[in-house]
Amino acid sequence: MTISSTKLERVFDILSEREAVRLQCAQLHRPSPEQVFYSVRNSLRHRPDNRYSNILAYDRTAVTVDGRYINANVVKDGKGGWWVAAQAPPPHAFDTFFRALYTGSASGRAPKDAIVVQLTGWKERGVPKADPYISAGVGRTGTFIALSSLRIRGMASHPSPLGPLPGELEADHVAQTVDVIRECRGMMVQNKEQLKLIYDMQQGMQ
Repeated sequence: MTISSTKLERVFDILSEREAVRLQCAQLHRPSPEQVFYSVRNSLRHRPDNRYSNILAYDRTAVTVDGRYINANVVKDGKGGWWVAAQAPPPHAFDTFFRALYTGSASGRAPKDAIVVQLTGWKERGVPKADPYISAGVGRTGTFIALSSLRIRGMASHPSPLGPLPGELEADHVAQTVDVIRECRGMMVQNKEQLKLIYDMQQGMQ
């Protein structure tokens, strides 16, 4: 049974409200635990190195390559799994980006143990994409990570400065998973279509 449009709208709104709070916390000028947790100061200092100015990497989970910046975060799913989600680099940062892949410095693993995922035939803004990366590193990347995590039994969990999701979503594996990975990198799973895909695919896993 697929998720109803009413419930999908409700879940998306709740997750969006929490994401808006994270963004507000990141922009606070006064020091606070929430501001530190969601800080994106390093991304703001490296604006020319971001392909998209509105997608910034949390400092807390940021990836660096030999001390150099890339727009990437370590994303943990609350079940023991973790990924590196990265924005496609602008041309001048290609060397740093591919150094992260070839040396394993982004994942902390030897290159032979790292898996690079390429998604083809998945449209971005209505345009088919077949690039060796997913350009923003949040929408389709977040969808892939959420689906990968949902294949593992158990509820995703991670303490958040925002507190838990509302009681109505306490047993909702999809909502919990998306919220957990958004604690590591903002905007993961960007739109309702991606969220619906996750719910639909989850039904096939049960």
